[in-house]
Amino acid sequence: MSDDNNQEFVATLESFRDLKSGISGSRIKKLTTYALEHVEDEETLVSSIVNYSRTCSDSHKLGSLYIIDSIGRAYLDEARANNDFINSSAKTGSCAHAVYKLGEYIQELLADGIFKSNEDHKDKIRTLIDIWDRGGLFPKSYLNAVRAKCFSMDAKNDDPQSSRNEQLS
Repeated sequence: MSDDNNQEFVATLESFRDLKSGISGSRIKKLTTYALEHVEDEETLVSSIVNYSRTCSDSHKLGSLYIIDSIGRAYLDEARANNDFINSSAKTGSCAHAVYKLGEYIQELLADGIFKSNEDHKDKIRTLIDIWDRGGLFPKSYLNAVRAKCFSMDAKNDDPQSSRNEQLS
């Protein structure tokens, strides 16, 4: 990736930090278009996205996952169109490899986003997980592990039996 292109991608990514919500549909579309046009640089792009997601403020965690959603699904569509398999042996610089690499980080990034988000954002992240599960973006085992780790307490709170037991004690 040329330094100018890399700087433009990173500058757009970093510009989300200045937004109140950390979400901008037009900027996400710009990043996604760039990522598709420069798939040969996917290792650097994925690294930049993961770094942003790890370091953005808590209020911007959902937005960072929306960036991953948009770019990840665009890469997945291209990988499927090319009949490429998404696994560890996918060719570096391919859409399949990019999806595989995003998948390697997704559990960490989801857990971070869920634990640092408010209830509204947690619900939106849960919806993203469901969309990714149905669309096959990331391995079901990864998504189920996040559900078990991050939402199991929610399930217990929704259980009428556990609520009744709490009332009895």
